[in-house]
Amino acid sequence: MDDDADKKQECNYEENPPDDVHDDEDEEEGEDLEEDVVRSTLANYNAIPIRVKIVLESVLQKMTSSDVEKILRDVGWTKDDVIRGYKVKRCS
Repeated sequence: MDDDADKKQECNYEENPPDDVHDDEDEEEGEDLEEDVVRSTLANYNAIPIRVKIVLESVLQKMTSSDVEKILRDVGWTKDDVIRGYKVKRCS
């Protein structure tokens, strides 16, 4: 009896997908969230813990290079700093 109910639910799902199916607006919100996470993380670190660095690199790979450069410039990091895992103090 339970198998029949499961089959009916599966069929119902195919005909009427749930409301939480992702659309373009959800993707844009996710991208904004990713940018906010990268900005706040880098703004609060001078050296990136390795586990945080792994997450940041996977997020940065999904972004365009111009977006990455803008974010890094805004928070005072360079691509080389991110690759290295810490900011180099620059003497003026």
